Amino acid sequence: MTNFWDSEFPTGYYDKVFQQGLLEDKGIQTNWHNLTFKKIKSYLFKSIDHLDYACGPGTFIGNFSEANSVGVDLAKKQINYAKEKYSNKFKFYDLIEFESKYETEKFDLITVLGLFEFLSYEDMIETLNFLYDKLKPKGRLILTTPNFNNLQFRILLLILNIFSNTGYRDQHINKLNKKKIRKIIKKTKFQEINKIYKFLNFGIAFSVFSIRSGEVFNNFIERLFSNNYGYLILCVLEKK
Repeated sequence: MTNFWDSEFPTGYYDKVFQQGLLEDKGIQTNWHNLTFKKIKSYLFKSIDHLDYACGPGTFIGNFSEANSVGVDLAKKQINYAKEKYSNKFKFYDLIEFESKYETEKFDLITVLGLFEFLSYEDMIETLNFLYDKLKPKGRLILTTPNFNNLQFRILLLILNIFSNTGYRDQHINKLNKKKIRKIIKKTKFQEINKIYKFLNFGIAFSVFSIRSGEVFNNFIERLFSNNYGYLILCVLEKK
């Protein structure tokens, strides 16, 4: 997976797309990340110790965090980009550096945004158990992953795989939904889920006109259908 992120994606790809979309005030991919990050930000408080695991180029904590945040990722090119752009406010490490410097460190909150669809079930369980041990008592882990029960999302992914240079046909090896997530969590040290729900919907298509339009229509449809048609799943886990 390291080779995929370092070879298939230009250095800082997602951050550059995000920033360009904000500059132009439009873009579905930009608003996809923008609305996801806004959801997660509600759990980030200024005084907490926060780990963003699989942080990529550092876009989330670099633009949304006011906490004591640390970013870690396997892809060295993405981490080097994050260090260059956001290290004035936050610390970033590749996985080897992190395990050396933070061997005994514990966190109030760990975020894992868009990772587990790239891992096998066994690796997902191993990663969750590793992160469980990195949490303080009552600490929380928040993960997001695509909702593969959603037909619209699967069609969107098919289109992306056909027409985009950055498709995920071979990389999405773990096609999750709420039922599968519950089953996996029971096999981890967490055992139980604190909260799980779906978010993001076809209203985000209006982001081609403006970021605000996409947000308004997405939020309206979320309220109208009670998140039953979400493209993504957000799951909150808590250490006992």
